[in-house]
Amino acid sequence: MRNSLKSLAGEEFANFLTHGGGLLFALVGAAVLVHAVADSPNEALKLGCWVYAAALIAVYAASTLSHTFIDPARRSFFRSLDQGVIFLFIAGNFTPFAIAYLHGSMLWILLSLMWVGASIGFASKVFWTHRVESTAVTHYLALGWLPVIAIEPILRALPASGIFWCIAGGVCYTVGTVVLTYDTKVPYFHALWHLLVIAGSFCHFLVVMGCVNSTPA
Repeated sequence: MRNSLKSLAGEEFANFLTHGGGLLFALVGAAVLVHAVADSPNEALKLGCWVYAAALIAVYAASTLSHTFIDPARRSFFRSLDQGVIFLFIAGNFTPFAIAYLHGSMLWILLSLMWVGASIGFASKVFWTHRVESTAVTHYLALGWLPVIAIEPILRALPASGIFWCIAGGVCYTVGTVVLTYDTKVPYFHALWHLLVIAGSFCHFLVVMGCVNSTPA
C-alpha cells in the first residue's frame, strides 16, 4: 500500500510539473503573440489572437490547478474545469487561423460550428461530469479535426511550413487523446498526455505566429 501511494504521489507530481511548465510556456507565448499583433491594423486578427492567448493560458492554468489541490471538492471542481476548458482551447486555437486564412461564409460557418461545439462540450464537462469517457474523447477529436472541412482554402493559403506544423500539432493532440483514455491503466500516461499537449500547442503556436507575420491588413 505504501509503495502504491508513493507511486500515485509521484505520478501526480509529474502531472503538476508537466503542465506547470506548460503554463509558463503559455504565459510567455501569449505575451510574445500579443506584442507581435499589437500594432496590426487588422482588428479582427488582433481579437482572434487575444482569444487564442486567453484560451492557451486558461487550458494550462486549469490543468495545473487540477493537480494542485488535495481537497476532494476543489480537486473535482478544477478537474471538471480542466476537461471543459479543453473544448474552448480547441476553438480558440482555430480562431486566429480562421480569421487569417478563411473568408466569407466559410469563415463564419466554421467558426460558429467550432464555438457552438466547444460551448456544448464545456457545459457537458463543467455542469454534468468530470470523468473522461469515450463520448468526450470522440467530441475532442471531432472538434479538433472539424477544420478539415475547409481543407482546400487552407492548403491554398498556408505555406508549406504552416501545413507541416498544422499536421504535426494535430497528430500530437490526436495521439495524446488516445493516451488519455489509458491514463488510469498505465502509470505516467497522464503526464505523457500533458507532454503531447505541450508539443501540439507549440506546433500550432508557430502557425498562429505565422498568421500574424504573413497576413496583410
